Amino acid sequence: EVANATLTGNRSGILKVGKPHQWSAETPYLYRLTATVKDDANGVEALSLKVGFRKSEMKNKQFTVNGKPVLIKGVNRHEINSDKGYYLTREDMIRDIQLMKELNINAVRTCHYPNDPLFYDLCDEYGIYVLDEANLETHGMRYAEKCLAKNPLFLDAHLERTSRMVFRDFNHPSVVLWSMGNEAGNGPAFDLCYNWMKTYDPSRPTQYWFSAETGQSDIFCTMYMHPDECLKYALGNPQRPLIHCEYAHAMGNSMGGFKEYWDMIRQYPALQGGFIWDFADEAINRYNADGTVTYMYGGTYNRYDASDGSFNCNGIFSGRRNYHPHAYEVRYQYQSIHTQPLDIAHGKVAVYNENFFKDLSGYYLEWQLLNNGRSIKQGQIQSLNVAPGAKTQILLPIGNIESLQGEVLLNVEYKLKEATPLLPAGHVIAYDQLPVHNYDAKQLFKIASTEKKPVIRQDANYIYVTGENWRLEFNRHSGYLDKFVYENRELIDSPLKPEFNRAAVENDLGAGFLGKYSAWRYSNLSLKSIDAREEG
Repeated sequence: EVANATLTGNRSGILKVGKPHQWSAETPYLYRLTATVKDDANGVEALSLKVGFRKSEMKNKQFTVNGKPVLIKGVNRHEINSDKGYYLTREDMIRDIQLMKELNINAVRTCHYPNDPLFYDLCDEYGIYVLDEANLETHGMRYAEKCLAKNPLFLDAHLERTSRMVFRDFNHPSVVLWSMGNEAGNGPAFDLCYNWMKTYDPSRPTQYWFSAETGQSDIFCTMYMHPDECLKYALGNPQRPLIHCEYAHAMGNSMGGFKEYWDMIRQYPALQGGFIWDFADEAINRYNADGTVTYMYGGTYNRYDASDGSFNCNGIFSGRRNYHPHAYEVRYQYQSIHTQPLDIAHGKVAVYNENFFKDLSGYYLEWQLLNNGRSIKQGQIQSLNVAPGAKTQILLPIGNIESLQGEVLLNVEYKLKEATPLLPAGHVIAYDQLPVHNYDAKQLFKIASTEKKPVIRQDANYIYVTGENWRLEFNRHSGYLDKFVYENRELIDSPLKPEFNRAAVENDLGAGFLGKYSAWRYSNLSLKSIDAREEG
C-alpha cells in the first residue's frame, strides 16, 4: 500500500503518492485503487480499478507525455472481426494489441467512436497511447453551411456525445488525447464541445481535424498531407505540432512513401507522427463449398447495393489479421532502435535508442556478416545499456575483411532477452542492413569473367556484340535491343523498350491519378544517336 485516506460525508480528497512509477506506452506501470464504503466498521460496498500516473500536455509547441515530446507511431482501428462483424471478444482485442506491438505501433485512434470499455483497460495494461474519439460524424451530409455543427438544434447532441466519452474514459492513463469527432464539418457545436472539454478536463489536449485551421484544436491534425506540405509546415515556425490523424492510406499495394514521412518526422520537432489509415481490412469471411475462404465487401451481395466496392479494405492487416506486404514497412519505419555506420569496415557502429522512457538493457544485438549473400561470420552483443534518447558506439568483432571480394553486408537485429506479456523471447524488435563494401558491378564482372573480350561489329542496320556463346543485336534506327541469343537460344521475342507507365494500384484509382498520369501511358523515345565502344 502506497497511500490511503478516509473520507466522511459528501467530500472529495487527494491521495499523495511519493515518487510514483510513471505510466507510458513503453513502461505501462499500473497501481490498484480500491474504494470501500463502510457503515461503522463494516464494509458495505467496494470498487477496485487500475490507475496510472502520467501527464500529457502541450509544452514548448509540442505534445508531451511525462514531459517528453513522444513520437506517435499510430494507427486507426475500427472494431470489426471478419467472422463476427462488430462483435469483438477480449481475445480479439488482445490479439490486435499484440499485432500493434509486433509492428512497433505505440498509439491507436478509436475511429470514429468510443470503443468497448475493455479495450481501454487492455491499452492501460499493455501500453498503447489512445486518441479517444467522440461518435460525431456527418460524412454523407458534407461540411458546408447546412452541416449539423452549424445547426443550433444539434448543439446538445454534439455536447452529449462528447461529454459521455469524457465521463466514461477519464480515468484511463492510456487516453492521452481527446478527439471531438471525424469529418463532421465545423461550427458553433464544436466550439461548445472544445470549450467544455478544456474546462472539464484541462489535463489532456483536444484535437479535431476541421477546427485545426481555426485554432480550436491543440494539435494541427491533418489528413493525407503531402510530405512537401509537411516540410513547408515544419519550416514555418508553427505554434502547434503536426500529428496526422490519418495518413499513409494502406489500400492495396501502397505505403511506398512511408519512409519519406518518417525521415522528415525524425528531423523536425514540429512533426510528431500520425495514425495510419488503417489497421485491418473491414471485410467479412465467406466460407465456400470447396473449402476456400474469400472476403465479402461492398458489391458482394448484389449488383446494385450502394457501396464503395473494396474501399473498406485498406488495412495493414487483412480481415483475418494476416500481414499485408506493407505491414513490414510499417514495422521497419516505426522501430525505435537504429544502427548507424561509423568505421563499419572495422566493425564500429552507433546504436541509437529512440525510446523516451526505456533503455535497451532488455535487448541483445545479433549480427551477421554476408559476402555475396553467404553468411561468413556472426555473433551477439548481450550488453546494450543505451539510455532513452541516447546513442552509443559499439565495436562488432567482424575481423579483417580486406580480402573479401564483391558485396559485403552487415545485418543487425535487436531481440528481446525475455518474453513480455505479448511478445516472446527472441522477438526481433528492430533490424538494419548496412553495406560494408561498395558494390561495383563492373569490377565484380571482371573478377567473375574468364572469357575473351566480346567482338563488336556494325552494319547499316545493327550493332552486333558477340561473345563466346552469346550475341546481342542493337537496332541502329530505334536504339532498342532486338535480339539476345545465348547458346543458340533466343531469350527475347521482341525488342526491349522502356516503359514509363505502370498498372494502376487502388490508391491511384481512388485519388483520380489515372488522368493525371495518362500522358505517360503511350510515351515513347526518339533515337538521337547510337554508338558502341570497348571499355577496359
